[in-house]
Amino acid sequence: MKAALHRGVGLAMATVALLVAMPVQAIDGPRVVMAPPAGKPPDLFAAEADFCRSEADSVTSTEPQGPTIVSSAVVGTVLGAAVGSVFSRRRHDRTAAGAVTGLIVGTASGANRSAVNEAHEQQRYDAAYEQCMLAKGNVSPRFAYRQAAPVIYAAAPPPPPTRSTSPPPNTPPPPALPTSAPVR
Repeated sequence: MKAALHRGVGLAMATVALLVAMPVQAIDGPRVVMAPPAGKPPDLFAAEADFCRSEADSVTSTEPQGPTIVSSAVVGTVLGAAVGSVFSRRRHDRTAAGAVTGLIVGTASGANRSAVNEAHEQQRYDAAYEQCMLAKGNVSPRFAYRQAAPVIYAAAPPPPPTRSTSPPPNTPPPPALPTSAPVR
């Protein structure tokens, strides 16, 4: 039992080491499309794009996310060990299992937080780049004016016929059904 837990702790520690060693995905560039207006020279557009990339770089931070993963893993390990020991009848059996579980959950939480932070930084970069390019007079296809399709009005269809349960006024009664002689 203890050997399996020690292997689990070793596997969890190796997972944390791999996650920390993974490089943080740097922002490669804008993920928005910009186009020059009609008549703007391509070299001027390229120079403006380079300038706006450097402006967007200055807006975003490129702090490494490794400490976030490590701190979440450490906190998860401590909390997992505490919960494992509190809820176990034999303390030496559940403490290690709680620590391993806390380590895994804490590492996953830190990795998730890191991914969310990276996505947020990319959005900030894209917004800064797009604002800069729009200020320089370039256009974004997202904001291109589209003429609305003409509205065509058609006459409403006539209402469906109503079904009435009573006969129209002055209608004679239906003919009587033939009666048969009573059976004796």
